[in-house]
Amino acid sequence: MRIAAILFLLIQCWAAVAEAFGAVAEGSAAVVENDSWEQYLTALYENDEGAVVSMEEAYEHLNELAQQPLDVNTVTQEELMQIPGLDQNQINDILEYIHRYGRMRSIEELAMIESIDLNLRNYLECFLVAEDEAAKPWYAKGRLRQSLRKVRQSLVTTARVPTYYRAGDQRAPSHTYMGDNRYAGKYLGDPVSHSLRYSLRMGENVTFNLSGGKSAGEPFFGEHNRWGYDRYAFNLRVTHVGRFSQIILGHFRGQFGLGLVLNNNFTLGKQGMLAAVGRRLTAFSPHSSVSDSKHFQGAAAMVSLSDRIQMAAFFSYRKIDATLNADSTISTILTSARNYHRTALEMGKKNNSAMMTTGTHLSYERRRWGIGVSAIYSWLNREINPTYSKTGKQNPSQLYRQHYPRGKCFWNFSADYHYRWRELRLNGETAIDKDFHLATINSITWRTSLRTPWRTPRHSPEHTPERTPTTLTLMAVQRYYTYQYNALFGSSFSDGGSVKNESGLYIGARWDITPSIVIEGYTDIAYFPWYKYLVSSSSYSWDNSITGTWNKNSSWSFSLRYRIKMKQCDKTTKNETNEKKGTEGTKEKALLTKYDHRLRLLAIYNKEKWSLRTQVEGCSLSFDETTKGYIIAQSASYKPTSTLEIYANAAWFNTDDYDSRLYSYERGVRYSFGSTSYYGKGIHAALMLKYKPLYRLTLQGKVGHTRYFDRETIGTAERMIFSSHYTDIELQVQVKM
Repeated sequence: MRIAAILFLLIQCWAAVAEAFGAVAEGSAAVVENDSWEQYLTALYENDEGAVVSMEEAYEHLNELAQQPLDVNTVTQEELMQIPGLDQNQINDILEYIHRYGRMRSIEELAMIESIDLNLRNYLECFLVAEDEAAKPWYAKGRLRQSLRKVRQSLVTTARVPTYYRAGDQRAPSHTYMGDNRYAGKYLGDPVSHSLRYSLRMGENVTFNLSGGKSAGEPFFGEHNRWGYDRYAFNLRVTHVGRFSQIILGHFRGQFGLGLVLNNNFTLGKQGMLAAVGRRLTAFSPHSSVSDSKHFQGAAAMVSLSDRIQMAAFFSYRKIDATLNADSTISTILTSARNYHRTALEMGKKNNSAMMTTGTHLSYERRRWGIGVSAIYSWLNREINPTYSKTGKQNPSQLYRQHYPRGKCFWNFSADYHYRWRELRLNGETAIDKDFHLATINSITWRTSLRTPWRTPRHSPEHTPERTPTTLTLMAVQRYYTYQYNALFGSSFSDGGSVKNESGLYIGARWDITPSIVIEGYTDIAYFPWYKYLVSSSSYSWDNSITGTWNKNSSWSFSLRYRIKMKQCDKTTKNETNEKKGTEGTKEKALLTKYDHRLRLLAIYNKEKWSLRTQVEGCSLSFDETTKGYIIAQSASYKPTSTLEIYANAAWFNTDDYDSRLYSYERGVRYSFGSTSYYGKGIHAALMLKYKPLYRLTLQGKVGHTRYFDRETIGTAERMIFSSHYTDIELQVQVKM
């Protein structure tokens, strides 16, 4: 935190120097405040209920990118790859267009690229701008003064105030109508969650971010958090300095290849596979979120050794949270996005261990093919022992942890590769760990189109009007992850959620029948040779989905999706007492197949001042018994003026249990994750106002209310609310300087 404070003071001195050179340049490309990307991002994830955590990570990343957009005329392939929803062919089309016709005069020129439809174009306009031509580097003598004039600062403070108390709150009564409250006062802090984010941007090449935050129940200052907030994140990023494409100091994330050895960034769900796999990504990105621990702390850089050879390297050392065994070894490294520090027990896990990690990636690129090698090494100050037992005997219920990472030192090595021939693209990565256990993922993508994927711009003498062709995209993904393979930072496509204990085949297709009609679907079968959580033998899953989308015009969009997933899980049964043999009933586990059917209808309307979204979804699950659920959700936003926007959302849900829960998108204030799960019987309503009284000042407020009809309390243990309903108030102030 001291380093962050020193960097903050230096940056402020830098900003003061910029002020001495003159006011902030108003002629530069303005950052467009547009939240339409949230719905597009949700569409990539909402068809995969298991990808909610990845969606939250992607949401944080895109929030930062929306505030610091990229110049489309100088953007690199690696930078475009960090935008979810862009496949490799679309990335190539953008770069090829600029190479063929020169710099874009405006970002609307993306309409000339056939592979980018209207929805994707509106989405990309949130993250890309078309800057004026700059022949010299930003730090050159003739341009440094101009760069200093383009200093932009932003300060965002957010608070969430509950109108209720939880059982563990300091203000909670020790006795309620349900009896004694044994959790009263266990939370170390107040029930209000709040955060503060500061960002500075100099031109398009230097950014600095500093953020801090606390969740409800976590202490603010005092004995446990003497620096104020429970979590901080800071980083300084400089791009395009000589042969260095980027340098990051502070907190950051990274990915090598397809993620078998390193990917603590986000991943897409199965519905977004056509835009995720089929490309290799080696890049680092700043980490400014305070809601999770999946990041590095140190330095990272990418450098071009030649026109064809590029190297990426990083070093990190940081304290980590962990659950410890009785012998002080590590049982589990805590990296959850909801890793709270509210109670004395949770505070005892905070920063109780340390980890050092370093790695490098070297790639060689040709026109049609490329290859890369990665190496990563990690060291911990405590040994990891996932199956510790005081008696020395392993608990049978913990057999699924038998092949988890074990020891103090870990290394991984991988080779990633790709080949392109016309419309055919091959990608893959193969990796080993310190015990030479294997993991590999390989994909093949084929896209057919009747014409070249771009239109010539209107200002070009080659301009000719063309009809949009019909395109068909097919993809197959094969993965084989041995159950002994371990990578502390590995994350790639899988059904089980990790690069471990899985082999499978995914086949996906997308057919753009017309510019307004799209059909896409996939089938994915996976086999798990070793035990899994709640699965006491080898098992399999089979997931299938098909989605049809009709964009009636620029205003209306309709989609219908059906999904069926079959997955084997344990079912515990109890035998009746055998009176003849005089034995008592025993519990037995049987492996049964769970059938999960889901049907969703979605309608979206966007027109000038109005925006509407209607969702109707139902599900039916069959295990040992059948459970069902449905949800009807309606949202609307109205923007009467350029300074005022009103948003409202209502949902009515009815599900039999937690397994039949359903998800629905809901807008929130900036940096507030907008996908919510619903289960049980109840209603939810929210109202949000966004007002800009001044050009540099934005105020947002949101009130959300949820009421259940099937329970008297909400939650368990310290998080219990002694009521069937609750209301939250969110307030946010954003100041631009």
